Amino acid sequence: MRKLYALVAGLCFILTTIPTHARHFSDDIANFSFSLTAPGNTVIFTNSSIIGSEPGIRKAFWSFGDGTGAWTLPLAGTQHTYQAAGTYTVCLKIYRYRTNTGDSILSAQVCKTIIIEAICRADFERLPHTTTNNLLLTSFKALPSHQQDKKPVKICWSFGDGTDTCINYSNNHTGPYVVNHAYTSGGVYEVCVKILYEGGCEARKCKVVEIARPDSCRADFEKLAVSATNNPLTVIYKALPWHANGKKPMKVCWSFGDGRDTCINYLNIHNGAYTVAHTYLQPGQYEVCVKIIYYEGCEARKCKLVQLERTDSCRAEFERVPSIFGNNLNWTSFKALPWHSGNKKPARICWSFGDGRDTCINYGPDYNGSYLVHHLYREAGNYEVCVKIIYYGGCEARKCKIVHIERPETCKADFEKLPLTTANDLLTTVFRALPWHNTNKKPAKICWTFGDGRDTCITYGPDYNGPYIAGHRYQHPGQYEVCVKITYQGGCEARLCKVVVIPHRSCDVNVHEIIPSISSLVRGFYAALSSVPESRPVRICWNFGDGNDTCIVATSSNPPDLLIRHTYPGPGAYRACVRVVFANGCVAEDCDEVLIRAHGNVCGGFMEEVMIAPRTYRFKGFAIHGPNDQVLGYRWTFGDGSSATGREVTHTYNQGGDFEVCLYIKTVLGCETRICKTVRVPGHNQPNLVLSPNPVTTVLHASFFSTHTETVTIKLVNSNGTVIRSITRNAVAGINNWDFDVSNLLPGIYTLLVQ
Repeated sequence: MRKLYALVAGLCFILTTIPTHARHFSDDIANFSFSLTAPGNTVIFTNSSIIGSEPGIRKAFWSFGDGTGAWTLPLAGTQHTYQAAGTYTVCLKIYRYRTNTGDSILSAQVCKTIIIEAICRADFERLPHTTTNNLLLTSFKALPSHQQDKKPVKICWSFGDGTDTCINYSNNHTGPYVVNHAYTSGGVYEVCVKILYEGGCEARKCKVVEIARPDSCRADFEKLAVSATNNPLTVIYKALPWHANGKKPMKVCWSFGDGRDTCINYLNIHNGAYTVAHTYLQPGQYEVCVKIIYYEGCEARKCKLVQLERTDSCRAEFERVPSIFGNNLNWTSFKALPWHSGNKKPARICWSFGDGRDTCINYGPDYNGSYLVHHLYREAGNYEVCVKIIYYGGCEARKCKIVHIERPETCKADFEKLPLTTANDLLTTVFRALPWHNTNKKPAKICWTFGDGRDTCITYGPDYNGPYIAGHRYQHPGQYEVCVKITYQGGCEARLCKVVVIPHRSCDVNVHEIIPSISSLVRGFYAALSSVPESRPVRICWNFGDGNDTCIVATSSNPPDLLIRHTYPGPGAYRACVRVVFANGCVAEDCDEVLIRAHGNVCGGFMEEVMIAPRTYRFKGFAIHGPNDQVLGYRWTFGDGSSATGREVTHTYNQGGDFEVCLYIKTVLGCETRICKTVRVPGHNQPNLVLSPNPVTTVLHASFFSTHTETVTIKLVNSNGTVIRSITRNAVAGINNWDFDVSNLLPGIYTLLVQ
């Protein structure tokens, strides 16, 4: 804020100090004296300089120190009137003009300091309040001062709010110079007084004054009644504000006595109740406080003791039940056993499985099923499993037990199609099962599903050492899904399915690799086709071995390009395969090993993912590094707060959404790589497959949600488990809508599978 100081017109006295003489190439001497006219502000200067013998014309210049000056004859005096009090430096300079050239030089000078003091001043003070009812009413008292004891004839006040005033006073006024002023609102104001004295002397003074409105306010609150069906530990408090001037609360802060406090801000237009709900974790006695801060600053606080009691009781228990995943001992199922004295149901059940991967499940009040949870342990061992049950109404209980997880028995199933010894009968096929068990147990039973509804099972003894083969003759050529299910001694069971083409005629494809250089990441591939009789290709699918696949669909007017280029992510060994479907139904496949050598120091990697169950994905990492380096470890983050280590991991998401999965690879020689990609997981509110109408009579509509753009196999299975239709469709990421004609099917129950 700009401050204004008193300006005066009257002068009091003159003080002479610090004379300074100077001579320049002459015997001239500059000097002067001065005196003050009384009363007044005019100074008379007398020139007492001495002119030397040097030839030339002299002139004198007076500088009065206030920015003004005057020329005189060399020995003439002068006078000057100052407009304000202060300290001034007055200088007299003698100039000599040469007669022959006309130019001038400074021949002598002298400077002296004078001090001009005011003969009148102005000041004021703020008088104390005589009442606290209205602090906006303020009194000011002028404090005049004049050296000749002249009285004020006029005092003008500027109160800083635009409502100024002036008061005239007679020469015989003897009382105080007081003025009263009522402000309309509190704030900071610049107040100024200007005093005009007899004789014309005038002075002014300004000060900053703070005006505050006296606010009176209180704080109180009450505990509202809560329905008995709600949580007895949930309390609703209502603030009860009061302000003398009707101002509203700007902020209400609550201290609930349990360390979990809160503040709520309110707009000045809020007209509702000032309530807050709070749920305590335990019953007991708490000191509850409310602090209300009103608009314009008034603040009040109130505390009370509140007693909370629980009227219900509850317990928590659980049991381990047989897993729905059969012989996979890593999968474990637990069943919560709730109990509540008031028969209230669980609202939330939280499980701690002892391996750092915990979960909580919310249940609606109408849920009547079992409280089951399934968990996949990664390693065998003893784990402390805990269940915490939070019931409707707030009662909470917890129970822990030690659970032993045994080393899981793992097994796999695979098979291959053996080459025929003759090409005369293309409908006869021989399959050989390829069993694998982690403890080398042998198959006890192998069941074959050939895709044409004529399945078989073969039982083997524990001492059987021969090949596990099965021959089958198809009635018609075509594309069939063949499955093998191997049940091992001891009960472990595995199953695998593949699509097998029974050709109308023979066909073949050979992959030829085009290699620019052994370290080039860009490789070309050419598919050399042949078929008897000759048939055009309608679909060519390439699998380059790095997770980036593509399919090319051809038409009679648009033949496919048999040459394709692909850029690999980095050095390594890849298996590139091509699969060709001909117009006559014949399918041919061929693969080639692609080796890309490292060029210099390389550091990188990539990942592959596949969904193996609803919201469950299997991830696999691939490292790219120099030939003399090796991987120290793989670390995964799944975008939902969880992580894992290992080159190949499995992760199940609790809910749908888009998650950023990142792979971190570190090698012995310091190569550190981070690869991230977004995985789309279907949500709870987005079913993967919806069928309508159900029941159906003629046309069945299927709505399928796919997380990827891919080729899917659709099977229609009857109530006996027989596949009666098997077709493929190209699914896009998102919703896919398909219609199927089922008017020729017999009435019954059928299952539609999308794989």
